[in-house]
Amino acid sequence: MPIGSGDLVIEVQSRLAEPKPVAPLDIKISVNGKAVAGGRVPMTAPLTFTANDCLDIEYGWGSPRSTEYFDDALYKFEGTLGTTTISYSDK
Repeated sequence: MPIGSGDLVIEVQSRLAEPKPVAPLDIKISVNGKAVAGGRVPMTAPLTFTANDCLDIEYGWGSPRSTEYFDDALYKFEGTLGTTTISYSDK
């Protein structure tokens, strides 16, 4: 889904639907304060992640997000990123 160009603020919020292991995860994605996508991940990963499973910015070094894209790895970003801020909250 194209979101335009220029200075954009993209926010991804994730929240456990229930405070328990392997709980569903609710996701909301906003661009410049306007919700553009969201949904529920049926279950969170029951184990910790490896060093290469993280928020990849510019390249997707780990596994593809879907097996449909496996042959297209690496997923190089062709644009320019400004400031990236990652914050955590228990609210």
